[in-house]
Amino acid sequence: MPAASIPSRHAPLLTGERLEAFGAELDALREKHVRDLGAADARYIRRVRHAVRWTEVLGRLAIYGSAPAPWLLWPLWIIGTLLLAVSKILDNMELGHNVIHGQRAGWYQRQIRGSSNIGGGALMDLMTGNLSHQIEHHLYPDLPARRYAAMAVEVKAICAKYGVPYNTGSLPKQFGEVVWRIVRHAFPSRPTWVAAAAG
Repeated sequence: MPAASIPSRHAPLLTGERLEAFGAELDALREKHVRDLGAADARYIRRVRHAVRWTEVLGRLAIYGSAPAPWLLWPLWIIGTLLLAVSKILDNMELGHNVIHGQRAGWYQRQIRGSSNIGGGALMDLMTGNLSHQIEHHLYPDLPARRYAAMAVEVKAICAKYGVPYNTGSLPKQFGEVVWRIVRHAFPSRPTWVAAAAG
């Protein structure tokens, strides 16, 4: 989708029938994915659980294995620490981060406007527990996170259809936006009436 067709973050809030239609389409997207839940999702969760266990075991073995061989202390300690970190990230982010929230039209709009996605590919998605798809996570936290990337395409199209801003970008871009907002809001705002009087 060309950048020109993506609505501004300052687009007006949806109301009335348009807000209800927007919510109905996002509800329908959720229902479509809920109906499709099954064996593939269970296999994915089991694979991640096995990865959590094996990276933890291998990490501990690497750290303990460095004791009898002092010349291997630092390399094995670093490898062990990295494996334990991956284990903990996958356990916390991919397995443990699904919290159910209510879903309705106005709630959807608030979640989309208050969230931003981070692009970075499959590795970024995995290492963040698919929370690089913050928008989809906030819309559908009760669905398996592995589905967020596929859903993002449809959510973005629905947002474009209704003129709702869909904020996505690289990690540096999104981080830069956060820093800019912190800096901008660190100073007192100029009241609108003062700006109008000065103009």
